[in-house]
Amino acid sequence: MADADLTSSELKEQFKAAVTRYDLQVLMRGAIACVSFLMMMALLACVVKYFQAEIHHGLGMKSGTEDCPEAVSPILLIPIVLLSVCFPALFLYRQVKRLRQSTAPHCPFCHVSLGQHASRTGAMATGFCPACQQKMFEGELDSGAVAVEKYEKAKSEFRRYIRFTFSASMGALLIVLPVYLWLYFTNQLPGKNPPTLAEILILFPLLFSLVPLGLWWVGKLSVRDQQNIRDLFRAGEQKYGIIEARRSEQESQQ
Repeated sequence: MADADLTSSELKEQFKAAVTRYDLQVLMRGAIACVSFLMMMALLACVVKYFQAEIHHGLGMKSGTEDCPEAVSPILLIPIVLLSVCFPALFLYRQVKRLRQSTAPHCPFCHVSLGQHASRTGAMATGFCPACQQKMFEGELDSGAVAVEKYEKAKSEFRRYIRFTFSASMGALLIVLPVYLWLYFTNQLPGKNPPTLAEILILFPLLFSLVPLGLWWVGKLSVRDQQNIRDLFRAGEQKYGIIEARRSEQESQQ
């Protein structure tokens, strides 16, 4: 039986099963990529360690550091990590691209792959295909008004959380930074190698801004998903209304 011949509830169950199957396959490929990354890094580290003298001599660099002259030069960690990432990243990219065509859910009308997070989230919430705006099944949201309400709520909560985290981070910075500056100017900073004045003035604001920036990025993605759902609902309802109007007109003419 073709997808277009299935009922709305059957299409929805089939779509959910395809999403679950696709997520599981991507997770398995991701685990394989992580294991490959660790194995490649361990292998390259062993090669560098075993041929340490030849590599250092060929590159014209000193071996090790002042505290440990026999150690591998820290600058070699950069190519080790980069080379270790290349193969797993390429493998994961190709596997995900292949899974989107074979395992990911597809629209029963235009047959476009809906494996991307934004596409399948919009399809599950609205029931409309993000590519052709055809109604596939009944979505999780009842109407476009509910989608608009959820979007406005998400945007309001996003702004409130960002203001709170930014205020809390800046308040903590205004407490910690003067204390460290006072310890710096009185030569009471702990440790053998205390941070310099430039490091204190640059690193502390950077560290205290990481949490607000991270939450801003996550919240922005969430608000964008709700906005895409709202826009898809509007486009789908408009197109679906036009189709229903044409169908009613044709039936009346007959």
